[in-house]
Amino acid sequence: MIGSSAKSGQHFYYACHNYIKRGKDICSARLIKKKEIELLIIEHIKTHILTEENLTELFNIVLNEINQHKRDSEDQVKIIDKQLEFYKKN
Repeated sequence: MIGSSAKSGQHFYYACHNYIKRGKDICSARLIKKKEIELLIIEHIKTHILTEENLTELFNIVLNEINQHKRDSEDQVKIIDKQLEFYKKN
């Protein structure tokens, strides 16, 4: 599917590439209004991808990443503090 516009440039559609380039004889698929298919896609994403289960899993993944970065940063601070302590003594 590729984006296409009406000759007026005011209406937008998605259409089969072959339909646009070679005509109705090659592909009988109809033009689909841009807004219509995009709303269907958004609804599909909401229903099948942005589920509570998937969002919870994503939240946990992000939380684990944040916690790991926090631990790494704390370790780096400890190392730098030890280096500072060493240089203060010498």
